Parts: sequence; C-alpha cells; structure tokens
Amino acid sequence: MSLAELSDLSQAIAAIAVIASLIVLIIQVRQGNQLARSAAARSQIESLKSISQAMYQTPGLAELFVKANSGQTLSEAERLQITSYLTAASRTWEAMYDAYRQGLIDPDLWEAHRKQARVLAAAPMARAVWALRRNWYSKAYRDFHEADCASTADEKPIDYLAPASIPRQPSATATEAAPPPAQ
Repeated sequence: MSLAELSDLSQAIAAIAVIASLIVLIIQVRQGNQLARSAAARSQIESLKSISQAMYQTPGLAELFVKANSGQTLSEAERLQITSYLTAASRTWEAMYDAYRQGLIDPDLWEAHRKQARVLAAAPMARAVWALRRNWYSKAYRDFHEADCASTADEKPIDYLAPASIPRQPSATATEAAPPPAQ
C-alpha cells in the first residue's frame, strides 16, 4: 500500500469516526433533553403539591383563605400570611410558565396545571394580591397571567387593604336568629 493510499484510508476512517461521534452526541443531547423535561415535570408536580400541602398543613390557612375570600376583615398578621401564601403560589406558577416557554414542560401537562392556576387566580383575595404585587413578576408572566385570567376578571377584586369598604351580607340579628316564642 502506497503512502497516498494509506493517507486516504486514514482520512476515511477519521471521517467515519467523526460521523459516529456526531451520532453519539445527538443521542446524548436528546437523552439530556428528555431528562431535563422529566425533571421539569417532576419539579412542576412537586411545586403544585407544595401549594396544596401548605393549605392543609399550615394551621388556620384554609380558614383564613375562606375568610379572606368572603370579604371579612383581616388582621395585619392574617393579611401578611395570606399575601405570602398567594405570592409564593404565583411565584410557583411563574417558574412553571417559564419552564413551559423553554419547552421543558409537556404542553398537555402544562394545560392541566394551568387550569388549576386559573381557579386559584380567580379567588377574590388572589386577584387583590395580584393587583398589589403584579410588578414583582416578569413582564412575560404578567402579560400571560393577565390575558389568561381575563375571563375571571368580571368581578371586582376585594380591596383587602381597606376592609371597611367591603360590602358584607347583613348578618342575622339576635331576634332574627332566635326561634319564635312558644304560644
């Protein structure tokens, strides 16, 4: 075999090795992408689980959520607690939205969890906290959230910073609630 033939053979072997390396690299990138998407989906589910767990594991939070959404007067501590909970929930949704935009979350899974976010966002207290804290979030998420929740915006959110202005259902007086006198 001449030196020129040996050179041609070595170049062919090198070209085959480069192609094989590229194929292996493509396979590894695909596997890495699948792992990243899987990790993002697990993270999304864990984040949603933590929102729900906070509601039932934090003493009094469920009652506070109901109280806040019924327009009852909240103490400063109660306002702080419910605002913190709703801000953390919104941060979770923002992170998931960002992962979805990056293609890390399956569209079907995102759509299912997005519906859950809309239910929480429709609560009067959640809308009040969003109005107060909306500038804390990225512009992309603000635009998405506000467009996505536009259908729930028919009702005016409560102004929990001025609870005295919240219209309340009249409560029964003692005479209205008492049974009629026996005859």
